[in-house]
Amino acid sequence: MADPSRSRLTVAWLMLPGLAVLVFSFVVPLGFSVYFSFTDWAGLGDYQHVGLANYRTILTDDPAFWRSVRNVLLLIAATIFVQNPVAFALAAVLSRLSARLSRILRTIYFVPAVLSLVIVAKLWVDVFNPTFGVLDKVLRALGLDALAVSWLSDPRTALPAVIWIILWQG
Repeated sequence: MADPSRSRLTVAWLMLPGLAVLVFSFVVPLGFSVYFSFTDWAGLGDYQHVGLANYRTILTDDPAFWRSVRNVLLLIAATIFVQNPVAFALAAVLSRLSARLSRILRTIYFVPAVLSLVIVAKLWVDVFNPTFGVLDKVLRALGLDALAVSWLSDPRTALPAVIWIILWQG
């Protein structure tokens, strides 16, 4: 029987590379970010400690911060209240279909989830492109020229377009 202290030491040594990656790729940069958030620094040259002034400024004088918070909350809500119920409904429907049809539809349904984020972004940037995008071409062909807009650069349609992309992939 193996010595328990020796097996614990082996486990510790095996965990060391993973912990090193975690510390140097996440913990250290996070620590620097927190530290520099209390300074006035442009990234080059000297910096000055300003304490909580940066946080005061962002919470009171920066409307872009609150717009960003609102957008993130909308993305979270879309994921929780749209993406998850649709996924459960599709799973329920797929479980009642024949095995062969279910396998085919599961494959089609799962493809966006395994695609690289870069591929998905490129695909949808091309679909939403106002000049040669498929979406605007279809809308114009149907006589709906007023609906053909610059989807990703119009403030009225950018967030819904991004939400759609996230929902489609997820």
